[in-house]
Amino acid sequence: MRLGAAPTGIAIDGMPLRLGVAEDHAGEGWHMVTGARGRYPVELDHGFDMIARGSASRTTFIDTPEQDRAAATAAAEFRARRGAWRFGLTPGLAATRWQDGAMHRDGTMDGRISRPISSTLGFTASGRYRWRVADGVEAFHSEAFGGRVGLTCRLPSGRFELAYAARHETWSAVSGYGGPDATFAHGPSFSVDLPLDRSLDLKAGYSFTETRSRGLSDAEAAMQAAGGTDRLHQLNLGVTWDVGGDSSDLALSFRYRFERMLPETGADETHHAGTVNLALGF
Repeated sequence: MRLGAAPTGIAIDGMPLRLGVAEDHAGEGWHMVTGARGRYPVELDHGFDMIARGSASRTTFIDTPEQDRAAATAAAEFRARRGAWRFGLTPGLAATRWQDGAMHRDGTMDGRISRPISSTLGFTASGRYRWRVADGVEAFHSEAFGGRVGLTCRLPSGRFELAYAARHETWSAVSGYGGPDATFAHGPSFSVDLPLDRSLDLKAGYSFTETRSRGLSDAEAAMQAAGGTDRLHQLNLGVTWDVGGDSSDLALSFRYRFERMLPETGADETHHAGTVNLALGF
């Protein structure tokens, strides 16, 4: 179960800033997240504009304080319009530091292109490159790049999307790292968004992902498993109810996730997770 307060928006010198607190009982256990995020749009000439974004957060764990961590992100999104085409490019930086001294430093580059095909059908393609340096007990460098293409159909009854995504990641061990040298994940997905009425919204999605691993950096682990192929089926279902309507900022939502992992070796794994969220603006 997840309980939280909806973020509150304020402005500092014209820059919108959102503050929020949440307590979440998930796979990591009970923890509290406090943080702030802001965005600042800038209109440029010749159909270009830019949005600067930044965030900072602190995660505190109730039962395992050694997992406490702090994170910060910064990014600048550049957007352009050329006729029916829409282009976007977003360089970004991120850093996460754990209580035990471990730290991840990321550099990212995201790209996006889209255009309508007809009055109801649209095309979108996106890609991402991420470079990471990890320090601590497990020290490594990693590079990841991937892409996604999708077709979206917007009808009066709802929104439907069919997409295909692929991602490749490689690791270079420095010390204490025993994971794979490389992984390649790919697969299709389908999602629907159906507004049942003005206050009730239903979302559902299914995805299939096949992941292939190659080698292990740790010599001892490499003797036990040289890599393999895992298959993951994932089903998501969500319902959001705007309880207060126009009279108050109160929303109740339910999320359910079903996952079934079919590894190349070993037993199948099945996971269920449900989340109830109550948000109240203040």
